Amino acid sequence: MQQDLRILLVEDNPADADLLQETLEEAGVLTWTVSHVERLDAAIAAIHQEPFEIILSDLSLPDAQGLESVIGLRAAAPELPIVVLTGLNNTDIGLAALRQGAQDYLVKGQIQPELLIRTIRYAIERSQIQQVLYQQSAAMAASMEGIAILNDRQEYIYVNQAFLNLYGYQFADDILGTTLDALHQHSGFGSLWRWVEPAIQRDGHWRGELIARRLNQEIFYQELLITALNDGGFVCNVRDVTERKRIEAEILQTLEREKELNELKSNFLSIVSHEFRTPLTTILSSVELLQKYSHQVSTEKNQLRFRHIVNGVKRMTHLLNHVLVFNQAEAGKLPFNPVLLDVLEFCHGLIEEMQLQAGDTHQIIFSHPGSQGQCYRLDENLLRHILTNLISNAIKYSPSGSKVFVNLVCEPQAVHFSIADQGIGIPPADLERLFSIFRRGSNVGNIPGTGLGLAIVHQCVELHQGKIEVTSEVGKGTVFKVVVPVVARLVEAEGVISRKFMPVSDSIE
Repeated sequence: MQQDLRILLVEDNPADADLLQETLEEAGVLTWTVSHVERLDAAIAAIHQEPFEIILSDLSLPDAQGLESVIGLRAAAPELPIVVLTGLNNTDIGLAALRQGAQDYLVKGQIQPELLIRTIRYAIERSQIQQVLYQQSAAMAASMEGIAILNDRQEYIYVNQAFLNLYGYQFADDILGTTLDALHQHSGFGSLWRWVEPAIQRDGHWRGELIARRLNQEIFYQELLITALNDGGFVCNVRDVTERKRIEAEILQTLEREKELNELKSNFLSIVSHEFRTPLTTILSSVELLQKYSHQVSTEKNQLRFRHIVNGVKRMTHLLNHVLVFNQAEAGKLPFNPVLLDVLEFCHGLIEEMQLQAGDTHQIIFSHPGSQGQCYRLDENLLRHILTNLISNAIKYSPSGSKVFVNLVCEPQAVHFSIADQGIGIPPADLERLFSIFRRGSNVGNIPGTGLGLAIVHQCVELHQGKIEVTSEVGKGTVFKVVVPVVARLVEAEGVISRKFMPVSDSIE
């Protein structure tokens, strides 16, 4: 309470105005200054000219009757407390004035000094409290965070606009009266209150993240804080954390991918060192034997050791080629050079080479129903990578004496290849990541391999804008089906070749 209290007295009766000032003097508690006006318009003008702490106003003025004076003063100075002076000891009139914004009312002729001072003090304090509450309410309403108040029955009795927006509602009445459990029935908690009540009783609050559903059934993630109020009820603070959860998931995926890449690097070094060590050991031992004993053994044995060296070099060259091809593909630098190719003649030649390498251990059976000398524009090098890797895998993972079936079907829009074996098969759990680099079936045992072949096949098929599918049964064999779309025409301009493919259906028949 300020010691120099500035009072605006609005009273058209000079006697009543003098009496009121005399009553203030008798109180002797306050140092006060009274500005006296007799009309509502004069009061409004005075408010705009100088500051006041409180207004004492008669209800009956020359230019305002009844509650009009209260309404006019509240409109001009909503932050100032108003005490109404009435000549009638009528409670209804006093209450009506309070509903219009007055802080209190006094009946003329019954005003004692102590009552007047107490009324002025209380009116000013209540006004200050109301201003704070109004500011807090305005802050809650304008907050970007969803804010709600629950009663003791966990029913919503207040929600701000952000809360409505968060849940997709337009009007507060659509939520007010709804219970906490009803609004969060899709959270996965069953009864949410049953989960949060023990923590609130113990700590006074509960905080957690849960799934919620908007009015339009859209799912979102929210962070919810429920705090118990001292006088009963609860306040809820809600934030939409969907974007944060998405970013967290991306970070976790990135970390997982980084971990996976580190593991792949380790696997690569382990696999490559092992794959190089075997042919190098063969080459080294053959060279040593030739150096020491070539003059002591037959020409046939020396020739056999030379073949071991050649085969070792070929094996190392094959491994290096795999690594180089995959690196080119990963960097987007693997060239695509389609040429006019007799697919049937190409397949005959390639399978003859593969059969010579397989020797008598496996038989490659080639079928080509209806394919007679059709020529298509395809990339011969990529096609060779696709077929040699698939056929060599079919041979490698099949028992000696088994057969590998290669089928070719040429259509106007695409060329279909099928490679089937009678081998160990691929476990279902391995199929999903079969074409990832360094991924091998969990049942390969000691069969050598780098895990690069199928990754290269997949890259080459993608460069052709083709499709590859695999079906397999452990212990019975595997079938790979590849569809390569035909390049309809090539447009060459300024040394750049653009590809235009005939469309390929989504499924491989």
